[in-house]
Amino acid sequence: RKARALLVASLLLHDFHLRFEQVRRAEVLALLRALGVPRVHEDFIFIIINFSCFEISFHPQSWVVTSLVIVI
Repeated sequence: RKARALLVASLLLHDFHLRFEQVRRAEVLALLRALGVPRVHEDFIFIIINFSCFEISFHPQSWVVTSLVIVI
């Protein structure tokens, strides 16, 4: 089984300023669906959130998502 990288290029989520612990799988799934990304299993969202497989910049008490890379 081969993994393919899906890059949501130049995805700037300026309004997606959530504290890391407030990020919910459903919110990420809803965002991806709104962007037209094919169905992604929730386990992948869990992995992405927990292993920070998206580029983030850290600010005190908050995580700002600047771009999103998903491997499915």
